[in-house]
Amino acid sequence: MFLFVMPVTEESNFNEKEYITILYEKYGRSLWKYAYVLSQNNEIASDLVSITFLKVIEKMGIIKKVHRYKIKSYLMSMG
Repeated sequence: MFLFVMPVTEESNFNEKEYITILYEKYGRSLWKYAYVLSQNNEIASDLVSITFLKVIEKMGIIKKVHRYKIKSYLMSMG
């Protein structure tokens, strides 16, 4: 896996809680749709998104280094 340092942007200036909130607001719906396509079940899709964001919390140091253009793909591969 290749990691890219996130350039200084609005997103990189937030604390971890704010950053997770931004990620959830920006990508949560797309992640849920992807999880639903895979599972065909609302509850399982929601659980998969929750699990993904628990992993985001655990791996915050790595997440902040992923290039902003690749973050959605990275999040989708975490679930």
